[in-house]
Amino acid sequence: MTDFLLADDGDMTIANGDFLIGDSEAQDVELLITSSKGAWKEHPLIGVGIAQLVKTRATEVRIKRDINEQLMLDGFINIDIDIDYPDVHVDANR
Repeated sequence: MTDFLLADDGDMTIANGDFLIGDSEAQDVELLITSSKGAWKEHPLIGVGIAQLVKTRATEVRIKRDINEQLMLDGFINIDIDIDYPDVHVDANR
């Protein structure tokens, strides 16, 4: 999917005086995983809230289930999730 690209700090990337546009699937996955439910006002049920899950010592099965559910709802398929605490690696495409 093509969309505006964000910098590491979450701000929109600007190149040559214009917003940078490119493939945003990896960015979409990261936003879904890091966002907490309620963070997106128009879609309050979107988000995994990975930071909160890790703090509550959620099981690996629960974390994978929550990530898989959110990605499937957003149209992703072929979802592969690898958890190597504290890192979470997700490979998915639309």
